[in-house]
Amino acid sequence: MNVLGWYGPVKKNHDKKVWVDSNQNKLFKPHEFGLADKAYRSLDVPELICPFKGKDLPYNKMVINSFINRNRVLVEIVIGHIKIFRILKDCFRNRVALHPKVFGICVNIYQIKIRKKKK
Repeated sequence: MNVLGWYGPVKKNHDKKVWVDSNQNKLFKPHEFGLADKAYRSLDVPELICPFKGKDLPYNKMVINSFINRNRVLVEIVIGHIKIFRILKDCFRNRVALHPKVFGICVNIYQIKIRKKKK
């Protein structure tokens, strides 16, 4: 599993707008797909699998929803942990070209923290 990401000027945009503006769907190979929340359903993007709506879903759709939600929770937890770094949480005041490096350092620090917990 890979995490698809992009960066750019700091703006508060909805994920859906960021997806449309970023052209990330062009990075998918024919056999690849992404997991997304219900907000992306209206985009009708074949590369994204969104949870099904409704309470009385057939078993196969409930299994798909469970798979999506289980994996999305992990991503949300990681995002929450990475947001403890104020440089990512607040407005980024450095050159935009530095953002990927700063983000990478924060992710690496988080990965070290995870490894230490496992020991």
